[in-house]
Amino acid sequence: MILIEDVDAFFVAREKQDTRINVSFSGLLNAIDGVAAQEGRIVVLTTNRREALDAALIRPGRIDSVLEIGLATAPQIRALFLRFHPTEIAAADTLAAALGGKKMSPAAVQQVLLAHPLPGDAASAILDA
Repeated sequence: MILIEDVDAFFVAREKQDTRINVSFSGLLNAIDGVAAQEGRIVVLTTNRREALDAALIRPGRIDSVLEIGLATAPQIRALFLRFHPTEIAAADTLAAALGGKKMSPAAVQQVLLAHPLPGDAASAILDA
């Protein structure tokens, strides 16, 4: 499996932090599905700006599946809460009910859960976020 995060920023002119990296757009395409590409591997590309991606990169046959991971719903936030506090089912249910239709990014929920190790504090912080 190969993961390329934020592929929309892959070729943006930025100050290079590692001068050993020298990949062209053509080289990336060849690595994904060119002659030298290995069979049986999965390539995952992430982006926050799909519209900024070159059509050659996301053409059918090169990208087989597109999955949008949007904001977390109350049931998803409940599940994340239970990952951190697996024995706090009643608190998770109360939190989900209190959230109603509120949505948050999974990263924001995780940040709150990491910053608030006590279940009650975490639930309150999620509701206040």
